[in-house]
Amino acid sequence: MSARRFFSENHPGLINFLTHCRRQEAIMSWRACCSVCAFFLVAAITGAQEFRATLTGRVTDPQNLTIAEATVQVRNVSTGEVSSANTDSRGNFSIPFLRPATYTVTVAHSGFRQFTQQGVTLEVAQTAFLPIQLQIGSETQSVIVTAEAPLLETATADRGGVVDTQRVSELPLNARNPFMLGAMMSGVTFRGSAIWQRPFDNGAIAEWSINGSRQRQNEFLLDGAPNNGQAGGNNVAYVPIVDAVQEFKMQSNTYDAQYGHTAGGIMNVVLKSGGNKFHGSAWEFMRRTWLDANTFQNNSVGAPRAVHYLDQYGGQVDGPVLLPKLYNGHDKTFFLFSIENYREGTPSPLLLSVPAPEFLNGDFSKLVDANGKPKPNTTTPNSAYSQYNLSIPGYFAKDKFYNYIARVDEIIGQKHRVFGHYAQNSRTEDRNDNGVFSGPGQGGQQPFQRLNWAATVDWVGTFSPTFIGNVRVSFNRFIEQGFGAGDVGFDLTTLGFPASTISQLPGGKFFGRYEFDGYSYLGRYRDVNITNNYGINPNITKIWKSHSFHTGLDFRRIYYILNSTGNIWRFKAWKNYTQKTWNQGDALSGSSIASFLLGVPSEGGSDYPLFPFFRQWYYAPFVQDDWKVSSRLTLNLGLRWDFTLAPDEKYGRLNYRFDPNAQADPSQFPELANYKGGLTFAGVGGNPSKAANTNYWNVQPRIGAAYQLRRHLVMRGGWARYFANPSNDWQKTTGFSTSTPLVSSNDGGRTPIANLLSNPFPNGILTPTGSNRGAATFVGRDFSWFNPDFKTPSADEFSFGFQVEFSPSSMLEASYVGSRGHNIQTVRSYNIPSLDLRRQCNLLEGGNHSYCDARLPNPFYQQPAFLGTSFYTSSTLSRFQLSRPFPQFSGDLQEQGLNTGATWYNSLQVDYNVRLRRGLNLLADYTFSKLVERWGYNDPYRGIMQEGLYYNDRPHMLKVTTVYELPFGRGHWIGGNVHGFLNRLIGGWETTTFLTAQSGEPADLPGNVRILRDPKLPIPGWHAPKVQGWRPCVLQMDPNTGAVSPEAYSINYGCGTDPSTYNFLILPPYAPRETAYRSGQIRMYRTLTMDASLDKTFPFSERARLQLRLEAFNVLNHYAFPLERFNTNPFDPNFGSLFPGRISTVNSGMPRQLQLGAKFLW
Repeated sequence: MSARRFFSENHPGLINFLTHCRRQEAIMSWRACCSVCAFFLVAAITGAQEFRATLTGRVTDPQNLTIAEATVQVRNVSTGEVSSANTDSRGNFSIPFLRPATYTVTVAHSGFRQFTQQGVTLEVAQTAFLPIQLQIGSETQSVIVTAEAPLLETATADRGGVVDTQRVSELPLNARNPFMLGAMMSGVTFRGSAIWQRPFDNGAIAEWSINGSRQRQNEFLLDGAPNNGQAGGNNVAYVPIVDAVQEFKMQSNTYDAQYGHTAGGIMNVVLKSGGNKFHGSAWEFMRRTWLDANTFQNNSVGAPRAVHYLDQYGGQVDGPVLLPKLYNGHDKTFFLFSIENYREGTPSPLLLSVPAPEFLNGDFSKLVDANGKPKPNTTTPNSAYSQYNLSIPGYFAKDKFYNYIARVDEIIGQKHRVFGHYAQNSRTEDRNDNGVFSGPGQGGQQPFQRLNWAATVDWVGTFSPTFIGNVRVSFNRFIEQGFGAGDVGFDLTTLGFPASTISQLPGGKFFGRYEFDGYSYLGRYRDVNITNNYGINPNITKIWKSHSFHTGLDFRRIYYILNSTGNIWRFKAWKNYTQKTWNQGDALSGSSIASFLLGVPSEGGSDYPLFPFFRQWYYAPFVQDDWKVSSRLTLNLGLRWDFTLAPDEKYGRLNYRFDPNAQADPSQFPELANYKGGLTFAGVGGNPSKAANTNYWNVQPRIGAAYQLRRHLVMRGGWARYFANPSNDWQKTTGFSTSTPLVSSNDGGRTPIANLLSNPFPNGILTPTGSNRGAATFVGRDFSWFNPDFKTPSADEFSFGFQVEFSPSSMLEASYVGSRGHNIQTVRSYNIPSLDLRRQCNLLEGGNHSYCDARLPNPFYQQPAFLGTSFYTSSTLSRFQLSRPFPQFSGDLQEQGLNTGATWYNSLQVDYNVRLRRGLNLLADYTFSKLVERWGYNDPYRGIMQEGLYYNDRPHMLKVTTVYELPFGRGHWIGGNVHGFLNRLIGGWETTTFLTAQSGEPADLPGNVRILRDPKLPIPGWHAPKVQGWRPCVLQMDPNTGAVSPEAYSINYGCGTDPSTYNFLILPPYAPRETAYRSGQIRMYRTLTMDASLDKTFPFSERARLQLRLEAFNVLNHYAFPLERFNTNPFDPNFGSLFPGRISTVNSGMPRQLQLGAKFLW
């Protein structure tokens, strides 16, 4: 195969770029283009995101003069692996690709005593600087020092936090998920649910915001390999067993060009490897009902504790590979194998509304208004109801997980090292969320499965002490699927639905989905998605004088496969057809159950799904130079170039853009001859085969500097640009799948079609047409498309600060840290009428809503192109609809992928770190910050965007983590001279804590009101039965006359009758939004959580010991609900309030839970 053919088939972006260069010679010469491509091709055989450490240093004599050509050897204490280098003319040395471990460093030079430093611990992705001073003497003499690497970071400007082996193994981790160690770090906010932090909650545990990044914009690495799942959803793919984890690092500011594919931070997990000695462990962690506190929700209604159990057990063994009489792997071949099972029965409280039995017979006489008075006219004769629809509402009525890892390391001579790991886990869950636990109508996850596979092979070759090569190949696979088993195989004709319609549905027999406003739902659909992520990461390191060059390629191929049925049969009933005024909601009239019983659901449809197969390329060459300018100054200089190609669909079933000038074929659709505008398709009519055009200029410069002002004081700072991993929004397949909408009214919702469910789709079920209809695709319906000129969102990240070392084991760092998000993806309505028309409809601008609501003759009535839509069946349409730029399409036609958003983050971050001083490991962080966004449109007619606080803005965050060996027993402060049994009794005690205190998030504001006066209220108690966040003093405006009057519930609250004292005015129809999305003055409940443990270790011998653990999560039993919000519906009597006793467990924290654990280690 020729080179051109190879790149044409596999890297069309490169060929397009070369062609572009030839066409743009006036701007860029062909020679310059060739230079760029030469860099790309060199990198293509060399690139990776690294997890190993680099040890740098300077060797001097007693007069502090540098020593050249000194031999430096670094020996891994566990495996015996040796790496070496020679110092340059300035006495500098650099040894990369060192696994996180403890090392012994030896330096020798003629005329000087041999220097040996023991106990040098290197951490994940660390660049450590070790100053070494040789003493004059014979090489046969030696100087031995036992000391760890300095805490001061003088060789890099990177910021982040490392959780070392001790903290990883000793800290209490809810569900023993190592990624949750990231919550310890400054500038980091976790916004997932407290109950979903288990190793199989792949999506919930990806909800991180790092230094102001938007959530799910982070990179996850496992042994340096990509570990993201679900394509642009940015889930965590594989979560390793915590006992197999060597170290964890949160890289929050990284100025090294080898890292990318993120607009936030990097969560880097490194697995353990075996050594020359055998080690093993076995463990069991358990929770039971009697160890749990009751939930606040249960206590609020006097309910007992729900039954809960958890068993998490497993084992691990590692060491050299020994095959008696066949192979001795000491100093050469090592293995690790770890396995864990997880079995849990979790309480999942449901607060559901289901219809009273008499409701199902049409008797609503027990309904009362807000004052407890019976509502009039609440009984309807049974004869008025669609009889077979009476049967549908009548259907109202544990976790298994294994995980294992296998890893092998091989040392081939002194120049080659290879390791590989294979890991797999499987999770099956049964969780119900609608109260129907079996049979038809079953909802929730019954069952729900997540399956993960991860494999990596890595080779390092040392061609010379100054030239090192590395290649890493990786693969991960993530599958997520869920459905309701009880809904499968159900015959819908038994409910009275016409067999002629049911026979047209794809996917076999099933119950369907039925939703009732104000009540629980029935049924669910099948949802399956698969992600395959292939990676190859070659790179080389060249050390030349005081420079350490690192160049390579981060190359990925991603497959994202969807196999979801959608809602093949769905109906939803609102109150609108049974309330007092059809287009004005109120709290005193209407019932969705009554509407459904009348056979008039408000909305619904039948999806005809597509099972797409998306493919995407990503490659990023980079070059990095870490330059030791002088003994005090180090510069980190890098350049990365991302090529994030838009996805294509394997079979070409993909949209491209909306063309305002497109014309439907007049011979096929003469009714559209006078209407322009329509959807276009990838690979059709000269369009590219991908969802969007490729941006070839995602260039990311990086610069960092570390300057040692004093022996114990370092100034560090840097700036870096990163490009995000985009979302899945550009995977649009409109036309290749379709939906037959339910048409419930022919006059815009005023009058329902009688007994609609007897024949809900009179014109049959639509089937996909693909691109055959051209610009006539989806006429009469609403859809969205993705901006083909989309630019990958980027983030500029920067920091400046100081590190001061108080002692060899303690350090304080204070930094200004900020970020600026650019080209953030936003959405805007495309198909809206003119501003002049809106003025004629908006009461606040002198208009009247009746002008836009007026019904006019429908030019699309009974036209074949509109078959299956309300445009086909309705003889009139509103003036507003007919005044749209493209009236043949209903709705606003959302354009996604616009790059008009932005974020601004500024913070002060202070970190204090104590490393094993008198038995104490301490990490204390404080962050003072503000995060602002520009996203969404308050007034799309005028192009006015919303700007305000981001939803997870938290001005203050304090985190304290400790691991403390209690000073009891031999060699300690108390009982330092005891022996034998007494020493075993009082010694070996350890306690750990992890405390977090942080501000509440800004409250969401209603979008359909004008704020007249500051509504903020003091909140005396957040645990009251009802918490009122703002004064619910609301005025409503008559949409015809403009007369203002108070809402009835406002009078009852005590707001009075004087409109000048009210806080809110409900805006009339067609008025644009006036408020920001959130308020910094009104905040949700702050959180204070603390996890702790008390451990006792019983030594049986020098190598064998038993550890008993008592762990407490939320030990203070502090009830928090960080994800809950105040009611923002101004028509609701509970406007501005929340009910702590009714908050779901998803939005609230767990009550205190105790966990008992036992670990046997040898």
